[in-house]
This record gives sequence, structure tokens and C-alpha cells, in this order.
Amino acid sequence: MTEMGTTEAVIRIDAAGRYVDANEAALELLGVTLAELRESPGDRFSMRPTNADEQAAFREEWESAGSRPLVGTAGLKRGDGATIRVLYAIEADESGYLARLWAVPGSPDAPPSVFSVGEVLRSWRAAERELAELTQGSPEWAQTLSEIELLRDRYRELFRTVRPQSGG
Repeated sequence: MTEMGTTEAVIRIDAAGRYVDANEAALELLGVTLAELRESPGDRFSMRPTNADEQAAFREEWESAGSRPLVGTAGLKRGDGATIRVLYAIEADESGYLARLWAVPGSPDAPPSVFSVGEVLRSWRAAERELAELTQGSPEWAQTLSEIELLRDRYRELFRTVRPQSGG
């Protein structure tokens, strides 16, 4: 099951990829102050060095596809150097991008992932079929149930309407 709290970490990023604003939950999750965040390069929290050409190609492809919400998981390097796994949702908005993050269980070193509606639904249905075959209360059953809850969260996130958020 995800560890999503009631307060989501919200970060506003301008069209050039600079950090503009963030709420307290985001600053706490990232382990930085707002001033530090604003001074940070776009890839400061990346686990591995990023390739500018790959990032530009990915952004162009995403924007040409209508900038649908981008939802997935990735490792994140906090300001203090600690690493965590996060579920993210990134959406285009009128001034650039809105990124929402939640800490989730899992290895920060695992490869990043991006979820599509079809992929999430297929995985969810497969997990429900698997759950029906398992003994209720067994460790495997509990793990599969947790996976289903995570998939439900991903599905909801893919369709969530962005509401205006106040930063910091």
C-alpha cells in the first residue's frame, strides 16, 4: 500500500524547467528550503546524470501527444543526499508544469516507470485474478492486495483533476 499522506508534495516548474514554487510538504520531501529549491538545477534530485538530448526529446514527445498527465515512479535524491522512491504526477499548466509527489515503498535504485491507463488496468485485473486464487490472509494474498491498492491509486491519479494549489 502506498504511504500517501493527506498532504501531497506540490512543485511548480516554469516552462524552462526552473523550480518556481513548492508547498511545505514538497520542501520537506526534497529536504531543501524554498530558496535552495529555486537555485537548484532541473536535475538536482535525479538519481543518475540526465542526458539533455534525451530529456528534450522526451518533453517534445510528451507535449506533442497533448501533455496528458504523466504518472509513474522514480528514485529521488533528497537535498541531504538520502534517496527515496516516489510516485509522481506531472501535468502541464498555464505557467509551465505542476509536479505532485508522494513517498512510496520500494527501492530508489529501481528503474523509473511511467504508467498508462491501459497498462494500469491490465495489471490491476491480473492482480485481482491472482488474488482470487490465493488463500485469504496469507502473506502472498496480503502482498497482492497491497499491489491492487497501489494500482488503484495509480488509476485514480491518471484521471485526477488538478485543482489550484497554493505553494509554500
